[in-house]
Amino acid sequence: MPRVFTCLAVSNLIVFFGVAALGLLKPDETPDSHVLLAVFALMVSALVQVITFTYFTVTGKMMAQAMHLGHMGLTRMGEVKSLKRSMTLCVAGIFASGVMGTATGAMHWREGLPTRMHLMTAMFVLACHVFLLTREYILVVKNGKVYDNIMGDYTLKKEARVAASKM
Repeated sequence: MPRVFTCLAVSNLIVFFGVAALGLLKPDETPDSHVLLAVFALMVSALVQVITFTYFTVTGKMMAQAMHLGHMGLTRMGEVKSLKRSMTLCVAGIFASGVMGTATGAMHWREGLPTRMHLMTAMFVLACHVFLLTREYILVVKNGKVYDNIMGDYTLKKEARVAASKM
């Protein structure tokens, strides 16, 4: 998953930087193109967040089931839940910053409000995405390691049980 997430996150950032470039280079000539690309960027961002959140949900359920079936106790579920909680906060931050950028852009586009406010918000959105996507990558890697450890332990316990039943 880390490689998949990296590809998705980099693609997301490229689209966001394209939105910024289009808005900065030709703000009056291409407002509709900028808006359409911004909507596309938000959809890509939402897709990345949904995929990542689904990954955490599914792996969490698989780890819980493996711990239950392997009679390992649920002591490690605290770490799993902590990672998912941190991921949820990142998702909320990304969505909130996207809503802020969209709101100021819509005000600028509709009512002709000063561009400076939208520009500052857009820079904030880009900074949030870079920071939070980096944080999410770290969480994805940690979750993958916890998953590998738990599933490895489950496999060992299962093999030991099978070997004991053959004797």
